[in-house]
Amino acid sequence: ALPILFYECARVSTPTSGAKELIKDGFDGLISEDFSAESYAITLEKLLKNDGMCQNLVQNANLKKSKFEIENIIDKWYKFIKECEQ
Repeated sequence: ALPILFYECARVSTPTSGAKELIKDGFDGLISEDFSAESYAITLEKLLKNDGMCQNLVQNANLKKSKFEIENIIDKWYKFIKECEQ
């Protein structure tokens, strides 16, 4: 399965450790203040009320696409395995 980044949609998440590593809040996605449904709804509403923001987040997220292409991931694994062999 492809990461959501490849589906041309804005990313909105709660502040999980994975999301905070993958999303730069306000640049290529939005991260809610906390894990509550209310906080997530506020963040989502902020995005839905601003179409320009949505387009901007998707555009900025596209800058990272190559990092998640399968060929690049395979290359990173090969490099990691070679480093472990030494």
